[in-house]
Amino acid sequence: MNTFAFQNKKKKNYFEGWYYRITDAENNINIAVIFALTKDKKHPHSFIQFYDGHQKKAYYYTFDINDFYYDDANDTVRIGQNELSVHHLLLHTDDVHIEATNHEVVPLQIYNGHQSAMGYLSNAPLECFQEVLFMTSDVTFTLNNSPHKGTSYMEKTYGTNFPSQWIWLQSNHSKNGSLISFSVGKVPVLFFEVKGFFLILNINGKEQRYGSYNFSKIKIDAVSDTHTTFSIRKGTTTIIITAKTNHPVELVGPRKNGTMDLAVHESLNATATIKVFNHNDIIFEDEYEHVGLELMY
Repeated sequence: MNTFAFQNKKKKNYFEGWYYRITDAENNINIAVIFALTKDKKHPHSFIQFYDGHQKKAYYYTFDINDFYYDDANDTVRIGQNELSVHHLLLHTDDVHIEATNHEVVPLQIYNGHQSAMGYLSNAPLECFQEVLFMTSDVTFTLNNSPHKGTSYMEKTYGTNFPSQWIWLQSNHSKNGSLISFSVGKVPVLFFEVKGFFLILNINGKEQRYGSYNFSKIKIDAVSDTHTTFSIRKGTTTIIITAKTNHPVELVGPRKNGTMDLAVHESLNATATIKVFNHNDIIFEDEYEHVGLELMY
């Protein structure tokens, strides 16, 4: 499965978007860019969102849906004159000009025959799908003609509706060098609403997977507008994660049928900690900064 590729699963009432983060910690640059389209029958369009975590501002640029083009040969999304691929970003608006190139991308490792973050559930009849395209990459970029170096991260979502509630957390900046990508959401399955989740944890280049697809269990111990604590168990392993948001900014997300009018509150400057236990013994712990965090639970 080419997880970056345009899945294009429905002809109408559908959304699909690619999320790309760049962080230059030394120069206090923390930004995110979303390339997407919605086939909402009331207002079909393509769009780009730009989120400046330092200025705490977000911009939503609307394009005609026919301005969206996916180049299969080069695995590149184009919206107007703007381009995004696993290796490159070109964004030029009235507010910002960015050109970025990724180097030494760290993609997800194959897990039980799947590279998908969702494992075999990527083939299930769900309303929303999420893929982690890469956990980290070195990046060189210019921001409004000023050159920089930093790290980047990329994921995507697609489907007909965001979960009714969710928590999302991501960071590739930590004290002990681990990488983390986590998502949990309440999603409808038949006549029920279930909690689906995945945690991808990369420690010293070794990737660990926990999720609904491998009999891991999750417990949300606490959640508010600013804090969350949750625990994940699989076999003799217990993982406890705490996170605190910091100046979240309102982005726009999809409701039912891909309608883009859902207020999504996201921080790019959150903090988090993780503790990994084998039985009652701590075998790993880390502290994260420049955390992407959404507490929509």
